[in-house]
This record gives sequence, C-alpha cells and structure tokens, in this order.
Amino acid sequence: MKLHLIIVICFCFAAQLVLPEASHALMSIEDEKKMRAELLEQVKKRAPLVKDIAVVGYVNKVAQRVLASVENKYFEYEFFVLKDEALNAFAMPGGIIFIHSGLLEAIDTEDDLACVLAHEIGHVQARHIAKRLETMKYTGIATAVTAVAGLFLGGGGRAGTAAMISAGALSTSLALKYSREDEEEADRRACQWLCKAGYNPDGLANVMKKILQYRWIGGGAIPSYLSTHPSSSQRLSYLEDIVLIKKCPMQGERNTATLQYVQMKIKAINNDPYELIENYRETLQAKPDSLMDIYGLALALKATQQLDEAVATFEKLFDFPAIETVISSSVYADFGETLVLAGRYEQAIQMLDSHVRKNPDDVAARFQLARAWQRQGNCNKTMELLKGIDEQLEQVEEVFLMKGKCLVAQEKMGEGHYFFYRYYKVVGERSTARFHRKRALALLPSTHRYALELEEDSKKDKSGSWIDDDEEDKKASRRSGRRSN
Repeated sequence: MKLHLIIVICFCFAAQLVLPEASHALMSIEDEKKMRAELLEQVKKRAPLVKDIAVVGYVNKVAQRVLASVENKYFEYEFFVLKDEALNAFAMPGGIIFIHSGLLEAIDTEDDLACVLAHEIGHVQARHIAKRLETMKYTGIATAVTAVAGLFLGGGGRAGTAAMISAGALSTSLALKYSREDEEEADRRACQWLCKAGYNPDGLANVMKKILQYRWIGGGAIPSYLSTHPSSSQRLSYLEDIVLIKKCPMQGERNTATLQYVQMKIKAINNDPYELIENYRETLQAKPDSLMDIYGLALALKATQQLDEAVATFEKLFDFPAIETVISSSVYADFGETLVLAGRYEQAIQMLDSHVRKNPDDVAARFQLARAWQRQGNCNKTMELLKGIDEQLEQVEEVFLMKGKCLVAQEKMGEGHYFFYRYYKVVGERSTARFHRKRALALLPSTHRYALELEEDSKKDKSGSWIDDDEEDKKASRRSGRRSN
C-alpha cells in the first residue's frame, strides 16, 4: 500500500508534571465552537469519511476512555475516521478529531491508538490553534476557518487532493503549524491522561519507527509546510528514552482481537477488493481454517457485490466450533448487512435478533437489524431498535432516511419531513433538503424542538449559501414526488 507521511506521534515526559488549570487564548471558546460546524462541513466536502459503525465505534470507545481522565474539558469531542492512506491524525478547533484510516490500519495495539488520540486531545485542550490565530490577528471566523482547513486539508493523500487554497490562506496555514513547544505540551498532557486511563506508552517508539519507515517506502513525500506535526528522527531517540523511564500501571480490558477485526475492515476500505479476493483465496488454500482470512474474503466479496458467495463465506465462519468465543461482535453486523443487501431479510432478522438479545449494546448489529425490519415494512420494530442509539449513528446518514420513511408511514408527517431534511442535507442535495425543511416547518408546532432547530438552520442558510429559491424548490418537490412513487 502506498502510504504518505504526515507524522503523528505522542510521547510522555518522565517527571510528575503539573499542568496549567486552563489554557488562555484571546479567541473565545464560543468562537471556537462557531468554527467547529464550518470546519466539519469543509472536511466533509473535501475528504471522504469512513461510516462503518464498528470502526467508528471502536475509535470512540478508546477515545472516551482517554477523555474520562481529562478534567475541565472545553468542548464536546467528536471523533471521525478519514478514508485516506496517510499515517496521520489531526485535531481542529472545537474538539473535532480525525484519524486517517491508513494510521488505523498500521498501528499494532490499542495503546498506540489511545496515545495518538490523547495527543490530539492535548492540542485541543491547550488551544494551540486558537492562540496562533490570535497572534496573527485573524480578521474573523471565516478567515480562521479558511486558514485552518487549508492547514489540515491542503496537501498530500487522497483527502487533500481537492483542497486548493489561495496563497494568502497558505501563508496563514504556514504560520499556524504546530511548534515543537506545542507538540511537547500536547505530549505532557497526553502522558498524564494515558497513565490515568491505564494505557501503556511503551509501544509509541514502535509507532514512530513505523512512521519513519513509511516515509522512505511510501514515495511522494508530503511538502514540509503541510506537515502539521513537526518531526525528526531525533524525536525517536527522545521517545525511547522517555518510555524507558516512565511506566504506567496497566488497567482495563485489552481485546486485541477487536483491533484485528477493525483493521480487516479498514483493509477492505483502503484496498482494491478484487486484489484482496485473489490474495485471500491464495492464503486460504494453504490455511483453510484462518478465521481472519475467511472474514477478509467475505468483506471483499461484499464490497464487489458478489453477495451470494459473500453470504456463503460468512456462513463458513459460523461453522467453526465455539465460534462465539473467538469472533468479534462486528462480524454479526457485517453478515447481517450482507444478508440485507442480498434481500434475505428473514434470515438477517433471525440471525441478528438472537445476537442483539444477548448483546443489546452492539449498535452496529442493532442498526442492521433495524434495516432488515424496515425493508420488511415493520416500522414499529425499526423505530424501537433505533431508539436510544441515535447519537451513536450520527455519522451514518441512512438512519435519517430510515426514520423519515417510518415516521411518514406512521402518519407523523412533520417529523418524517424533518428527518428527510437531515438526510438530504448530509448527502448534499440542497434543494431537496430545503423542500423537506419547508414541509416540516409547515406541519410541526412552532414550539416543537425540531421546528426550532429548523428555524435556526433556515436563518443560517439565508445568511450563507443556502438562499431559498422557489424554482429550485419546485424542482425538488417534483423529484421527491417521483421518488415516493
């Protein structure tokens, strides 16, 4: 795999450290929160996000364990996975943190992932970007958003190829680049949080070695001015010295199999599925009982829409004795999704219902079971399964479409149009989204929380790029009518 290098590394200082109680920047916390939505919109436009519930859920689970050790959090943090081969992660103002799929596939342990996430949280808590924007006397939120988006999305890897930034924004981005002092402060903060959370920093030297190795074999080096994390080989020596001195008590569970299954899913996302099929079949000829390779083959077959063979391959996994003790719960969701795609709804319901009853917190499996019931026309079951897990599914836009269809079927028209609005807004069909927003506002009581949210969105749109256009809305209405038919 061709991997580009943007170094992301975190390490810990040995001594007991006293962190400042607060990080002060002239830019207010509220300003950063205002930037957050705009920045997230920029990322979604320029870089594809990984929407797999199990992958995103795993990253969030590790992140939340780290965040539990962080006091006085300034923001509500959100974590995303970018579909990009670079070994990178970055944090934007307001508490939105991104890890590239290439880094997620390359790490060796959960501790490595925790360390990268803790380092990025350190940058946010220290408010490094906010402080730098203030020293540059930025002229407003829009300027700041352009500069920050240019810094993180302006180069290297597939995620950056579409991000063309002006010379002025590039010069601003250059000035925003983290300094060595910023990196060290983020590391100091991360060290205390990691130790408190029970994660082991010893593997971080291996992560640095891996990243330095990919710099030489990856080709197509990223320009230094777009490397958001200053790096040098000296940092490896420094890191190795630190981890020899500082030891953290090990706590909490470590399920290495979960990371392996997540990495198999990432491999299916990052690579040509047809090549993977050929490789897995060759491997399975020599090792026919390799669970991981059977799983990888099933995922690759699903990606190429060879659904009947994918179903048969998943079924092989469940033929192994005591399979429930060695298989990741995410496999149930993947198998269920394959059955739904193949139109085998009853088989999907039977398999997933049994699993979800035993594992009600398996969000990915519950979502696939809800999809199966929705395709069968049972909206009561669908809505019941989605209830309580909505926030964990925010990155999966299909959930909005499913809920919209079910609410309309239940004659809750206003709520249904609200969720259609959210779906079409996320997928970028603006005129269709405006149509559903108008319908929702016409049908919902003015005091309804959905109506209040829509009114606020309407105000933002009129002051920005979503100015209402009657002719476009008429076209959207006609398109929506054809779809419903």
